[in-house]
Amino acid sequence: MYQFVLMWTVGIIACQFLEGLPSVHWFFLGIPCSVLIFLKNKPLKVLSAGILGFLWAFWTAHNITNHDLPDALENQLVTLEGRVADIPQSTKYGTRFEFEIDDPNYPHFTAYLNWRKEAPNNLQTNQRWKLQVRLKKTHGLRNENTFDQEQWFFQHRIRAQGSVKTGKLLETSNNLRFQIYQLFKEKTADFPRSGILIALILGVKQDISHQEWTILRSTGTTHLISVSGLHLSFMAFFVFVILNFSMKLLGGKWLLKIPAQTLNALLSFVVVVIYAWLAGFSIPTQRALIMIGVVFLGIIFRRKVANGQVLSLALFFVLLYDPLAVLSIGFWLSFIAIAILFWINNQQSFLIISNKFINIHTHWAIFLVLTPPLLLFFGQLPLLSIPANLIAVNAVGFLSMPLLFLGSLLSWLEIGNYLLFASAYILDITMRYLEWIATLDISLIYIPNLSISALILASVGVFLLLLPRGMIGKWVTIGLFLPAFFPHIDKPKKGDIKFDLLEVGQGLSAVIQTEHHVLVYDTAPAYEEKVIAESTLIPFLRGKGIKEISRLIISHHHFDHAGGVSALQEAFQIGDILSSEPQKTMGASYCKSGQQWEWDNVQFEMLAGEEKQYKNNSCVLKITTGNSSILLTGDIEKEQEFRLVQQNVKADILIAPHHGSKTSSSQRFVEAVKPRYALFSAGYRNNYKHPRPEIIARYQAIGTQTLNTATSGAISFQLTPNNISEPQRFRETHRRYWHRQIVE
Repeated sequence: MYQFVLMWTVGIIACQFLEGLPSVHWFFLGIPCSVLIFLKNKPLKVLSAGILGFLWAFWTAHNITNHDLPDALENQLVTLEGRVADIPQSTKYGTRFEFEIDDPNYPHFTAYLNWRKEAPNNLQTNQRWKLQVRLKKTHGLRNENTFDQEQWFFQHRIRAQGSVKTGKLLETSNNLRFQIYQLFKEKTADFPRSGILIALILGVKQDISHQEWTILRSTGTTHLISVSGLHLSFMAFFVFVILNFSMKLLGGKWLLKIPAQTLNALLSFVVVVIYAWLAGFSIPTQRALIMIGVVFLGIIFRRKVANGQVLSLALFFVLLYDPLAVLSIGFWLSFIAIAILFWINNQQSFLIISNKFINIHTHWAIFLVLTPPLLLFFGQLPLLSIPANLIAVNAVGFLSMPLLFLGSLLSWLEIGNYLLFASAYILDITMRYLEWIATLDISLIYIPNLSISALILASVGVFLLLLPRGMIGKWVTIGLFLPAFFPHIDKPKKGDIKFDLLEVGQGLSAVIQTEHHVLVYDTAPAYEEKVIAESTLIPFLRGKGIKEISRLIISHHHFDHAGGVSALQEAFQIGDILSSEPQKTMGASYCKSGQQWEWDNVQFEMLAGEEKQYKNNSCVLKITTGNSSILLTGDIEKEQEFRLVQQNVKADILIAPHHGSKTSSSQRFVEAVKPRYALFSAGYRNNYKHPRPEIIARYQAIGTQTLNTATSGAISFQLTPNNISEPQRFRETHRRYWHRQIVE
């Protein structure tokens, strides 16, 4: 069984490396091939499991792509019917929710919608609505070292996103889970950490504050609020022990003459299933539910089930239910954590193991094992996660959660409110402790660019450190971690430039690196409560091993250029700040025409900035090394362009003014710059229709190659004094089958 499940998983993983999906005919050809191998070739029989796993993932992916937003509907105002798929998320800017479209006039697919104006207060799960919406295909910002939003959309079967203009309720619904959520939210509204309480009981995390998320990430304790093995196994163990004790206390024979152990197992499992349903049947919940089900089957049939079999069966059934679960980082972290628990407690059952987190040896083992994947997936490591988890796991698992469960069951009585408040109070004390740990300088470290070789060496080091006591020279293996913690960082040579124009949507952010300096030009937009720099610019810089920004230039203070200034100041040391509106940024000074400086044989010259008479006045920067140059223009328009062409604005690479609007890139300016490459930083299907087709044509008419971040992702160049590399388009160089193929 172990070999079959392993090859089945390997086949599913292999499918995820495809850049595009081949014809579905290969599925029907692969099925008989795998059957023939299984029946006719015993040495290669296990290979058939790998083929079946690959085909299962391939078939699932094809089904998702077949339920897509038609091209003709993109950016059009259409009226659709469907159902609210999950609990809506209310913010001060509107309501967000998943909407399953089942209108007979359109293909069936799921859209992620935002109802900004006059959103109804009674929007509930399972309600049927007729909505007037403007949709576009799901699109994620594609930059190095950042979260793959398109992968997340694909895994969750969301194929469109958009906004609601108007709506009409067609059919009401009394969704029980939503009603429980509403009731629980009202009851805990005045309690401390109410958002975490709701997450623990219902798996709904939308009420957790940004500050709380930051604390949990910094201390490696986010798993506490993701309903998974810890929570379900505790519930199963808790209910099983209480029922067992009650039956022994009552004694006597049962009406159906069912053995007490069997009845206990059945009732406990029913309670756990109810809890999993309340938590929304997430992937960690599915895994834990399968594991607990296997353990209880062993109890019912009076057979001891090996922990390896429990883990294998859970892995098989989770991937049978959803092969795209392998795309989830949480899938890997949770299975790895459970596997190490089984390894260090190989004689005990899953339920007992999952309730033994108080052991510091357990936390040390989990910390070691999760170090390589945490560095690979996140490029960061919570160094103080052991003391954080040692207190937090036990406080939540053995104190807060029992009170929360009992309080929920007795919520209709006065004592239920006291129990819920006691649970919230313990959570609050725990979070204050975690907050203190998060303030320590060494609580979270960032490690850039973990190579495959460093990952392998670190994994070998983990294995050797976890060998039984008495092994000679175990601690010498710490040296195997050195390549991971001290990676090689590629830097430009003296006189060279590394230039990256990030994809930040309808905004701008560029990073320029020389041998010893880093310049950031603009900081991406901020929309409502969302700061784009936190998910693009900041992780990009950290992934490059950058710890200090030599100079930050804010071209002007519009939200789409200066939205991430505060976030950047909190994340990095910044040498100085130049801006055309310095009064709006603490510590900034004017960028002035004529300013010049040199870093590592690279010349920087400010061509404009302090002139206040121009609309969208911006800091205009020219960067030159030898015969190669870059011109960054912010949002200047024709009037300021007219003054600029009186200077030497000739450049090889130009960030086109004002995202390619019709009020900029005048004919005279385009001819004066005459770039080899004109780069447009614009949002996918943005409302301004940037870049304008006539502006693109104007550049192309003089032989300029035009590139747009909305279709290319981040755009990168290497410049030397005598040469400019071909542009590297991140969307093309890091393509997987779930990424959109966007036509220029």
